[in-house]
Amino acid sequence: LIKGFSFPLIIKPSGLSKALLVTRCDNEAELRESLEHTFKIIHRTYDAQKYPGRPGVLVEEMMQGDMYSVDAYVTHDGQILCLPPVKVTTAHSQGLPGFYGYHQQLPVGLADSEVEAAFEASRSTVKALNLSSTTAHIELFRTPQGWKIIEVAARIGGYRDMLYREAYGIEHFYNDLAIRMGKQPTMPTEPSGHAALVKFYADEEGYIDFIDGLAEGRALSSVIYLTEQAKRGDLALFAGNGGDHVIEAGLSNKDPEQLDRDV
Repeated sequence: LIKGFSFPLIIKPSGLSKALLVTRCDNEAELRESLEHTFKIIHRTYDAQKYPGRPGVLVEEMMQGDMYSVDAYVTHDGQILCLPPVKVTTAHSQGLPGFYGYHQQLPVGLADSEVEAAFEASRSTVKALNLSSTTAHIELFRTPQGWKIIEVAARIGGYRDMLYREAYGIEHFYNDLAIRMGKQPTMPTEPSGHAALVKFYADEEGYIDFIDGLAEGRALSSVIYLTEQAKRGDLALFAGNGGDHVIEAGLSNKDPEQLDRDV
């Protein structure tokens, strides 16, 4: 199973999003235990998330680096138009359970040469899959050895419509429709603001007694929306056990320091 692999390893379902059931394994014993646990609950998780298809599990070597993602418009004639990268801070990097995108933000402040290198890696991946007339979502790690692809999908990235609208003033959903109709999308120019998305899981697994602080959160100057994804009495599970986040917030501000304070 793991001949030639170097630990740590990551196991993850092939058809789920939001880092559900993604687990780090530091040795063979942890790998076997995690696979047994994953296969025990994977069908239930697919059903709860209403994902089609037959569940499957991938085992990968864990890359080290900073995570980013890029959405790209792929036109009917093969043009690949990359949108500005989004910085993704994972829960794992913050010492929290799971590998979900705890905090996403843009603009990212990378040098132009680094952004172009990320675009080139993204374009190469899209070309390898021969995609056309679609939006592609590419996840990457920025490593000391350069940009490495995590995965690519023929879809819009999560929350990108809000993030790109608030930071660059473009309508991502309309652009996605345009390229499927053979029309040119509207591309962003200079950023008009700063935008962020944050997700919160419960600190512990169990049934939710109460959710506090919503009114204070919604009063912050940067908050566009702050929503409850669960309610009192619901079962809160970590992402690695197939649970979803409890609170989600979209934020935007022209002042990046104020945005960071509000996050």
